[in-house]
Amino acid sequence: MTRVYSTSRAGSVPETPSHRVHRKSTLFCPRCGHDAPVDGDWVLTLRPETVDVDCPDCRTTLTARPYGLAAKERSARSR
Repeated sequence: MTRVYSTSRAGSVPETPSHRVHRKSTLFCPRCGHDAPVDGDWVLTLRPETVDVDCPDCRTTLTARPYGLAAKERSARSR
């Protein structure tokens, strides 16, 4: 099997399971270790005041972000 690696600079180490390069905008599940970009395969649950970001593998909630009125009130308080 032939593998082709695209690297941004000469001498870069190819990505392998033991040596992964993560973007700054990568989320990690503390429970099961799942990782993906912020806009990746995370499960978003819309609630009346929050948007929950859940792991697609183990369903752990990583964060609950203010949404709707709660977000507007929080923004107004920070001014």
